[in-house]
Amino acid sequence: MTGIEDWLPEELKKIKRSALAGDTESEFAFGLLTGNLGSQYNDLDLVEIGVRFMARAAKKGHAKALQVFSSGGKNWRDYDY
Repeated sequence: MTGIEDWLPEELKKIKRSALAGDTESEFAFGLLTGNLGSQYNDLDLVEIGVRFMARAAKKGHAKALQVFSSGGKNWRDYDY
């Protein structure tokens, strides 16, 4: 069985590694990219991963992440990160 890592471009793998290490900008970028990819392919699991990474960034005060949540009428505190 192949995993998501098998087909991710190297640049996205780097962003994911940085996001997992706690880099706020990478958390935002990986959340945005993953969420958009999940939406495009109607994959709710990917959307959820994206939202969780976005919530991590919002928790740290990332302005764009906070804006995404407020514009969507969601509260980042509602997500487990």
